[in-house]
Amino acid sequence: MSIHQTNTQRNILLIVLSYIVAKREAKNSKIRSFQAFPYGLLSLATYLKNHAEKKVNIKIMDCNLYDYEEYMEIIRQTLLNYKPDVVGLSMMFDNSYKHLKYITRIIKENNKETIVVLGGAATSSSNDIILNEQDDIDAICYLEGEIPFVRLINADDMLDFLENDMSWITKKSLKDTKIPRPLFIENLDEVIHIDYTFAEIEKYKMKEAFSPFINDSSENKRQFFLVTSRGCPYKCVFCSNAS
Repeated sequence: MSIHQTNTQRNILLIVLSYIVAKREAKNSKIRSFQAFPYGLLSLATYLKNHAEKKVNIKIMDCNLYDYEEYMEIIRQTLLNYKPDVVGLSMMFDNSYKHLKYITRIIKENNKETIVVLGGAATSSSNDIILNEQDDIDAICYLEGEIPFVRLINADDMLDFLENDMSWITKKSLKDTKIPRPLFIENLDEVIHIDYTFAEIEKYKMKEAFSPFINDSSENKRQFFLVTSRGCPYKCVFCSNAS
């Protein structure tokens, strides 16, 4: 019997894929990236903590806080020590894609039974391409992740759940031409309170160019976001969300 059928406790590792653009990689020297709190995974972790029926241990790792070799070693050690049942990867931007295959391979080599799922803004519209190219991803979440992830963690057999739930896309569901269905949180009051203790707060400088604190020299200042809406009412031609 699979461990995913018997466990009443889930160890969940949530990884923010690196999106930082180094100056040497940028075509325009004015391009720069900044380290922002991983608000999406913080919302997901908070919702899981509050709504999962099973006991959950949740850890968030943000690859953008470290150099490549450093975060790869941290991932290896975390997999060995934390022994996650589920690893969820967040890919918000296309330039994170180059890191995906190696990280997911390491996860599966550590434990082939670990369930690996992917979500984020850059995934839903390209789910078929990603699943065909990435052998070690079990499923992709379609659009919002809070409710689908809670349903996954609550399932006794998580692999079977992924194959049959309409909010998750798998290689099998692509062959079966299953049409995915998003699950949206209707009452945004449920996700307004974010548990920032999941983040390594001291590692985020949060001095973006648009910040009113950009010239503040204080090292202890932090900006904590309050998001009061979701989605976008516009239909820009360069954005896949409208489709």
